[in-house]
Amino acid sequence: YSHMTSYEEQHGDYHFIAVSDIGINHRLKGLPNQDSVLFHYSGENFMLAVSDGVGSCKMAELGSNAAVAAAKNVFSAIKANNLAMEITEIANQLVLEWKGLLQNNNPDDCCATLKAAMKFGNQMMLFSIGDGLLSVSSGELQITAPQESCFFSNHTMCLHSAVMGSDFWTSVFSLDLSIPYVVFAC
Repeated sequence: YSHMTSYEEQHGDYHFIAVSDIGINHRLKGLPNQDSVLFHYSGENFMLAVSDGVGSCKMAELGSNAAVAAAKNVFSAIKANNLAMEITEIANQLVLEWKGLLQNNNPDDCCATLKAAMKFGNQMMLFSIGDGLLSVSSGELQITAPQESCFFSNHTMCLHSAVMGSDFWTSVFSLDLSIPYVVFAC
């Protein structure tokens, strides 16, 4: 019996694959999978967001769903020219969008991590908060968000009531559109 789920989409040259596994602790306690993933593309631009609800928060599933939805909303606002392509402003907007999607619930009950990549033209923007992995590679290029050094379950930096855009690790870089890239987030 497998607890893994997978989802796959192909859009032109873009191939999106998501795989999720309910952790052993959640299986033993009968808790739901609190992972969320969302792909969104618009022409040659795309966003990919992955979030894991923090298990010690009672509404972590709502938090992770809101996190990936916030990334899509921010991507769409940039595409509509309603938000500047400035990395600090985008990180701040991710936090505001996330809090706005929590349906008046306490953000500290909805804690979640977020790994997001957004591609606009030949620019890639990366946003990371919490444990997990966010990496982009191609040939000699490898850009990876720093790993957290805390090894205790349910102790990670995350989206919560006091989080600010400056709490995100961010990166923005140019792509050579003639070569393939892999974006990996978990």
